[in-house]
Parts: sequence; C-alpha cells; structure tokens
Amino acid sequence: ERNDLVLIFHPGGYRDVISTAGDNKDTCYVAQSLFLERLCIPLVEQGLTPVIKVHPLRAQYHDLEDLDVLVRQIECKYGLADGSIELIGPKDWFWDVAFRSAFILTFGSSAIYESYRELTSEQERYVPTFDSLTEEVFSAYNILFNGCAVVHAKEMIA
Repeated sequence: ERNDLVLIFHPGGYRDVISTAGDNKDTCYVAQSLFLERLCIPLVEQGLTPVIKVHPLRAQYHDLEDLDVLVRQIECKYGLADGSIELIGPKDWFWDVAFRSAFILTFGSSAIYESYRELTSEQERYVPTFDSLTEEVFSAYNILFNGCAVVHAKEMIA
C-alpha cells in the first residue's frame, strides 16, 4: 500500500493565507503558483506525491479547474511527469488518501471541518473508534456543528 502521498488541504483563498479578498485572477494565480511550488517541489524531490484537496468553501480563482491549470504549469516548468501532483475536488472523498499519507499539511481549520463533515454525513463510509480524548473532542464539535451552535452559545453565556 502506498505511503508516499502527502495530503495538502488547500486553504481556499481570500483568507490572507494565499490571497486576499478581492484579488483578481492574475494575482490569485501568481500567489497560488508560488504557494504550490514552495510546497510541492520539495516533496516531489523527496520521492513523495503531493495530493491537494480543494477547499469546500473555496474563493473565486481557487477552484479545481484553477488548481489544475496551475499544477500542470508547475509540472511542465519543472519537467515533471503529468500527475506528479494530484488533485482532489472540493466534494470528493479524501479519507483513502489521508490514511495512506506519510503526513498531512493544513493551513487552518479546514481539515477539522472537512473531517467532521465526512464523519457525520449520512453516507457513513468510515466509522471511527475513538479513544476517550478524541471522543470528547468529537462530541464537542458535534454540539457546535449540529446546526444549533448559536442556541448553545446563548445558553452558555446567558
């Protein structure tokens, strides 16, 4: 089983990590290209395969189609084989890659939200077994993200 993968949760754009709200297409593309090169080229040079997961709440110019253009340009620029850098769409399943990754890179809370969304979806593809600490954290997120966060917050501070 492959374990040369590195799952990268793309930060989605317009969050002051790669780009700022209102940046135009050229600015976003240049910033993302630099970001992706800094992440992916050292990984590829070490024999690893970067797998970029597109953010579920991505900004304009940060979607799968945009990243595909940028990744292919980077592969061409560095003489890499097509597919040396892989992409996962914003709604696509990523757990199989996560479990086979040497490590995972994230740049904020998107990994938490995506993990929570997948674990609590009606399409229960993976049923985790939690230790006590993880169960406590998961339960806390369940309370926060079950559609009643405002009610719970109000109850706690009222």
